[in-house]
Amino acid sequence: MVAIGQIHEDGTRRVFFEVNGLQNSFDVLDRTSDVAANLIKKEKVDTEDDGQVGSAMKGLVVDVLKSSGDLVEEGEPLAVMSAMKMETIISAPKKGRIERIAVKTGDDLDSGDLIAVIR
Repeated sequence: MVAIGQIHEDGTRRVFFEVNGLQNSFDVLDRTSDVAANLIKKEKVDTEDDGQVGSAMKGLVVDVLKSSGDLVEEGEPLAVMSAMKMETIISAPKKGRIERIAVKTGDDLDSGDLIAVIR
């Protein structure tokens, strides 16, 4: 690594490096910055609302199978998460219309983070 740039408003920094005499750079999220800390916070599930679907464990969203406005049946797959090299399907807890999908592919979730809202 040759240098680290200033923090941008989206919480990223440009990192400059050299490998085998070739120089390159790319943007990375600076998780230690206050800006990034505010961006990373995920909405938590309200356990009193049976229409909110939350993550049961820490993991990575591998695929989002449904979109806002889709009708779903109870037990129908909404998303796929990966944790410790095992994939888990997140299913709809009830029949209804998806009001909102709160995650996207690639999101890193903690236990209790909101995935979707079904009404």
